[in-house]
Amino acid sequence: MEFDAIIVGAGLAGLVAAAEIADAGKKVMLLDQEPEASFGGLFLIDSPEQRRMGINDSQELAWQDWLGAAGFDREQDEDHWGKRWAEAYVDFAANEKRTWLAGMGVKFFPVVGWAERGGYLAEGHGNSVPRFHIVWGTGPGIVAPFERRVREHMKKGLIEFRSRRQVDELLTEDGVVMGVSGSILEPSDAERGEASSRQGVDDFCYRAPAVVVTSGGIGGNHELIRRNWPSRLGKAPETMLSGVPEHVDGRMLAITEKAGGRIVNRDRMWHYTEGIKNWNPVWSKHGARNYRGDRLIRVAALHKLLDRKKGPLIAVRLNIVSRKTLGGLQTDLSSRVLDDNGQSVPGLYAAGEVADFGGGGVHGYRSLEETFLGGCLFSGRTAGRAVAGEGGCGSGF
Repeated sequence: MEFDAIIVGAGLAGLVAAAEIADAGKKVMLLDQEPEASFGGLFLIDSPEQRRMGINDSQELAWQDWLGAAGFDREQDEDHWGKRWAEAYVDFAANEKRTWLAGMGVKFFPVVGWAERGGYLAEGHGNSVPRFHIVWGTGPGIVAPFERRVREHMKKGLIEFRSRRQVDELLTEDGVVMGVSGSILEPSDAERGEASSRQGVDDFCYRAPAVVVTSGGIGGNHELIRRNWPSRLGKAPETMLSGVPEHVDGRMLAITEKAGGRIVNRDRMWHYTEGIKNWNPVWSKHGARNYRGDRLIRVAALHKLLDRKKGPLIAVRLNIVSRKTLGGLQTDLSSRVLDDNGQSVPGLYAAGEVADFGGGGVHGYRSLEETFLGGCLFSGRTAGRAVAGEGGCGSGF
């Protein structure tokens, strides 16, 4: 075969996985259906920035916070691997993560934010101490070193990138995933976040002994969100805004399931309740959050609500903003996709939000803030190194 691995999805997790595989001298085909980011912060534990600000943090406290937020209650089945991934990620965030990123030139803002404070107690939901580390350059500042590594490998011929490739099927032979096939979409000049054409102009078929799915979650697919809406929250809303672009559509979940992969924790998702329609939308149904911090800091000084001198009062309609997927493809600690019997599907791996950043449920029911970009880094790195033959992220895999 011409390639050692095919990666489906060129987001952050896909870039990290591609770079790690190519670092080992293996050839990678990197595919994405879009043409050629978000505010960037990372969850770190007992960092120099925290210590400089007098913040007392520890791996033990962070793990207690994580468990309080996650509320794992399916540990014998759907939460089995997710909880193990969570423990491995907290260890990564407390130890190697910052040094690894700093070695690639990533720098951090000196002030540590305190997002998702919850009830301020470690036994409940939320961070009991500040852990929100903002990267200089925000989202692009996190992506940049991995994009640079990928481009360097492209010059060496170790990575080939093909945009406008929509994967429609994972190719299997006797239960072994051997490649991908799909549609070459017509060229598009759509800007970031805008919907691009899904008109096919040709077909493609690529083969490799390993396929890594890094295609993202379901946040842009409101129909799929409603189909999986948790019954404990009542009826799904008829109207929602989108906190992610339309291409975050969850297509690869069903395609991977058809090839033998197992989807777990379908009913777990994380949406914002205080959404307002974006006045200048980047994508269809683009919503923005309207939370207390904005009202206190960015809009007006505190005053009595009914003070006529501060009027007039303005009513704003709030909507659910679709955002994060907290379930997905179940994977072991080597990012291998598992089947309904708990056995790995040969040749098939997954990383990023499509696997809830490891195990199909690393966050449980609720996530601590800024664990998604870090989850892309950790799960993408784990998948890449596993494909390259360098093991997984913990013992017992």
